[in-house]
Amino acid sequence: MPARYAFALALIAIAASTHWLIFPFTESRIPFLLFVPATILATAAAGRGPGLLVVIAGVVNGSLQFTPSGSLRVVNTSDRVALLAFVLTGLFLIFIGYRLRTIARREYEDLHELHELSAALASAADLKDQLALVLQTLVRVHRADRGVVSLYDAASNTMQIAASIGAVGEGERFEFSTPVSSRNGALLGAIAVYFPAARRPTPREISLADICARKAAVAIERAAAEDTARLQEHALREADRRKDEFLAILAHELRNPLAPIRQAGMVAASERANDSQKRWAYTVIERQVQQMSLLLDDLLDVSRITRGALSLRKQQVDVQAVVSAAVETARPHIDSHHHQLVVDVPAALQVHCDPLRLSQVFANLLTNAAKYTPPGGTIRLVAEQQERTLVVRVEDNGMGLRPEDLPRIFQMFSRAGPGHEHAEGGLGIGLALTRGLVEMHSGSIEAQSAGSGKGSVFTVRLPIGDVVPVAAAGRADEREPRLSVARRVLIADDNRDAAETLAVVLRLEGHDVVVAHDGRAALALFEHHRPDVALLDVGMPELDGYEVARRIRARADGAHVLLIAVTGWGQEKDRQQSAAAGFDHHVTKPVAPERLIRLIQPRRKGRVAAR
Repeated sequence: MPARYAFALALIAIAASTHWLIFPFTESRIPFLLFVPATILATAAAGRGPGLLVVIAGVVNGSLQFTPSGSLRVVNTSDRVALLAFVLTGLFLIFIGYRLRTIARREYEDLHELHELSAALASAADLKDQLALVLQTLVRVHRADRGVVSLYDAASNTMQIAASIGAVGEGERFEFSTPVSSRNGALLGAIAVYFPAARRPTPREISLADICARKAAVAIERAAAEDTARLQEHALREADRRKDEFLAILAHELRNPLAPIRQAGMVAASERANDSQKRWAYTVIERQVQQMSLLLDDLLDVSRITRGALSLRKQQVDVQAVVSAAVETARPHIDSHHHQLVVDVPAALQVHCDPLRLSQVFANLLTNAAKYTPPGGTIRLVAEQQERTLVVRVEDNGMGLRPEDLPRIFQMFSRAGPGHEHAEGGLGIGLALTRGLVEMHSGSIEAQSAGSGKGSVFTVRLPIGDVVPVAAAGRADEREPRLSVARRVLIADDNRDAAETLAVVLRLEGHDVVVAHDGRAALALFEHHRPDVALLDVGMPELDGYEVARRIRARADGAHVLLIAVTGWGQEKDRQQSAAAGFDHHVTKPVAPERLIRLIQPRRKGRVAAR
């Protein structure tokens, strides 16, 4: 208090002394001029009391100049009017100055509140605490006694209270609410304050509410971004974990067949092995190679589905026939575990689908059930028509699934959790492949289980489609009769064992075979041998298989040669590249010898267009 009035007295002294210093020059024509700014400054800086003191000092100072000079009495009417005008002007200036002082003080307080809020938000880690801080600031700057922050739940289209101050009772008048929006305008929630009595918010309060709403929005968006980042990090860690587990399992699954193949090879090469033992060894080798081939085929199918490169050959087929093919595929797994299989498929039930891929779906589900059901279990496959939908359920009384496993059971590289350690291994791609094939048929698949040890149910739903005459299965070129004649064959592959073993197989079939191990040697042998058929690996040194095929096709005698690409590359772009180079067929390693033997035989109707 003394400092405020001391400031006013200092202004009075400055104004009075300056006035009397210039008095000889002004001759009393401006008695109140210097006290006008002094009044404004005193009021704005120190308040109404110091401003009023300056006005009184101005009145005294002016009165001393009026006639009679040196006396506080004012007898002249014009002087009295001037004195009254100064007093009224001074009071008006005090009012204006006080208003400016109040506004400046509030702006300072508001800036201080916002600054403190920013500092507090930086140290608050939890979103709920951050929203509470924003609400506390808004309530204080509005001089309110209650407030609430609500977050918008898009799923339920409702507002959920996230923070509140005071009890907001029923019937209490709601005064002021500001929406909380994201940067792109999406509704995030609302922040509101309540007053005991109704009143209209001022522009200052509206502006502060907008600022607080913006800070709340930033906190909400930051929390959402952090949650998303945590989920993404968790997903990446989980994907990386599943990838590492997949690679370990893949190595295990690929090594598993190698041991019996190596051992069977030693038996077949042993001089002490009899014919029966050698035949058994060959059977083991063929079975294990087939297992590795199926494993690689599954990997390629998943890759094709992911890239959208797998095409379906749909036709109207009998469901019993599809299920029978699936049972035949899964039968070794079912029988080896001594399971009881019950199949219930109505006669004459048809569906429009790719029979090979749909059979693959059911075979995967049956095989999966056999793996995860203890020996002597029961597996049921039941099919029925529900309106225009085919519903197929594969049920087992095996290990079941934990609730936390159900949402991710169809993900790539996903495997069941604890409790399944003793089940047969797998790559974790079978169910992902199954879901992809079902969805390609515009269908759906779901898994259900009452928990660990309580079995599982996998349900496939497919649209039946329009009933049309059932087409004969198989491709035209495979059904078409072929001649059985000896042919001149060129094999080119930089893998010497692969080339030589294939040459032996074809020679045993009566064909005349020559072998090259690089592209230039292949062209040289073609020049001298003039083969009817060329089996070319595309990844050879010197010249790759594509270039060898192009050069053969460019020759006058190369137009009618049957060119077959034999390669480990099986993606759609690889097949297109083979066709562009002039190949008639593109087969992926490992190739069944029976298929190659059939492909190299001429058709009765002559060679057809490349595919």
